[in-house]
Amino acid sequence: MTLLCVASVKGSPGVTLTTLALAAAWPTEHDDQKVLIEADADGGTLAVHYQLGRDPGLIGLTAAAGHQLDIADVWNHSQELPGGLPVVVAPDQPDKAANIISTAGCTLARPLAQRNDLVALVDCGRLSSRSAANDIVRHADALIVVLRPTAPNIQIAAHRLAAQRRLCENVTWLLVGDRPYSPAEIQGVHQVPVLGVIADDLIGARGLEHGTSDKKLRRSAFIRSIANVADTLADRFPLAPPGSAAVVVGDEGPAVDDRPPPPSAAPPSAFTGASADDGTTDTPVEGGP
Repeated sequence: MTLLCVASVKGSPGVTLTTLALAAAWPTEHDDQKVLIEADADGGTLAVHYQLGRDPGLIGLTAAAGHQLDIADVWNHSQELPGGLPVVVAPDQPDKAANIISTAGCTLARPLAQRNDLVALVDCGRLSSRSAANDIVRHADALIVVLRPTAPNIQIAAHRLAAQRRLCENVTWLLVGDRPYSPAEIQGVHQVPVLGVIADDLIGARGLEHGTSDKKLRRSAFIRSIANVADTLADRFPLAPPGSAAVVVGDEGPAVDDRPPPPSAAPPSAFTGASADDGTTDTPVEGGP
């Protein structure tokens, strides 16, 4: 499986909204090959924002992972956002969220990382050396750090790069806008790969969050730039077809789960046919849902 952690190091560049958009835009041949997982120690926000229940969610999924996690457990402990994207919601109380993530994050991440037929995009919130989500990051295929390319943000992200690479070798930055510093300038100075640029398009970002019509969303710079980044990631981390044998790991060691996952609803249609965009900036995207 592909396990991708999305996080920030400073401010509120929109980690939750970015993770949500990447998961929705991820191109899959089958609708049941992706899931969004909240693992922000400051508490989940999607259940509140989209009026979902707190259960099923992260607490139940981490309990299931303590035995032998299979694909059915992921769906049993997920809910559907408007448009059909499966999401595993975290508790909204910070203490409760931090406790479950710090004590059971590794137990959950290890078997998820072993699957080859599913992509899990994990919202890790703001990372530091003491973050509860660090054990999840240790098992990730990539850590995607979302930041605005300003001097203070770049400086802090650069200072934390070495520590982050000790958790996950594959650290990449995802920029919100390309001003005042471009990807080429950042890569030249800090030798860190820049995954891409998300357009600073407040209208498009909030349109996705609040359910603007698909036609308007497809035209937005935000949606087009997110689709471009999702395509890039999907090319780097191809998935096996659902129903093929998938390795899972539990307390008793490796096993093979060859059961096909249950059907799931399609992703938001706003991303159908969304074309790539170079990330031209418009207006800022602040925070997440």
